Amino acid sequence: MKTKKPTIRSKSQCGSHSRSKGQRGERAAIDWLQPICDQVLDTLCATHGLHHNVTAPLLQRNTIQSDRGGFDVVGLPWLALEVKNYETDAPAQIEGWWKQAYGQAGPDQVPVLLYKRNHRPFRARMPGGWGRDFCWVSGPVDIDADQFEEWFRKKLRAELENKIAQNH
Repeated sequence: MKTKKPTIRSKSQCGSHSRSKGQRGERAAIDWLQPICDQVLDTLCATHGLHHNVTAPLLQRNTIQSDRGGFDVVGLPWLALEVKNYETDAPAQIEGWWKQAYGQAGPDQVPVLLYKRNHRPFRARMPGGWGRDFCWVSGPVDIDADQFEEWFRKKLRAELENKIAQNH
């Protein structure tokens, strides 16, 4: 019985593989969130009788981030979105990625780390809080894709409503 030889990659091949995997993660995040942007705007226009005098945000990969730094997905000025796609469990890496996402966010931006392990759905880490009554604690929270999508829809709707109100 033949055994499969391990794949040996040079340092440059590993870096290229990692970049490619990161770009796939960024595209997957955009493919998930862009239709939500379009749908939320369409719903608002129908509700308010508008005829698209406000355009849907266009989410794009930040292709100049390697030169100037910055987060991975641009198009929403209130959101600093960092995306990570990885192969194995990486709790320590997630903490480092969160520090990166948090550090890159501007004062008026919500830092969000979307991370996903291969063949699994996204999870999100973002500022949040938990507690009850007089005992409230704030800090980073990790939520699943459905919870993030619910937050994203509500936040996007509020931001677009504010933009519509400013245009009228």
